[in-house]
Amino acid sequence: LVRPGRVLLASQGGEASAYAAELVAAGLPPECPVTVFGVGVEHAAHDDIRARLGARSHESVVGTGDPAEVTVRQAGLGYQVFATGTRVTVAADLPELVDAVFVSRRELPVILARPAADGATPIRRVLLPVAATVQSRAATEMAVAIAATHGASLFLLHVKSDAIDEPASEPGQLVRA
Repeated sequence: LVRPGRVLLASQGGEASAYAAELVAAGLPPECPVTVFGVGVEHAAHDDIRARLGARSHESVVGTGDPAEVTVRQAGLGYQVFATGTRVTVAADLPELVDAVFVSRRELPVILARPAADGATPIRRVLLPVAATVQSRAATEMAVAIAATHGASLFLLHVKSDAIDEPASEPGQLVRA
């Protein structure tokens, strides 16, 4: 990362969170410590997640209260990256806590990991949205590391918002570089 630092891995336990932990382990420098954070769960729910982080420095923290509110408060304690797993495939259905972190902590790069439906399919493609921001730089470094670790193809996506001095194109047209 631009500045390696602390990672907040929001987890309720389960395969999606364990998958997010694997991506953090593969994509972030080993000197980045991880806090596995859950709301209304037992510390034991984080055992598999912590095991997938390997030798990396990590801790388990459990909070109580409204998950979105408590997670946003935790994210404000000096983390440089927020990560979580999800089974959601449509952006409109993203968990409330991810939306709350996006809105309240815009400068915080977010890793949203979705494992394959069968839980066993290896990573073959990594889609990386790019922009001229610090968060995009951090995402780029992580995506390159994950793609290299898994031998996956890396696809970059940049959405152009202004078409100044460009020929008109059809809405939804894709341009390959």
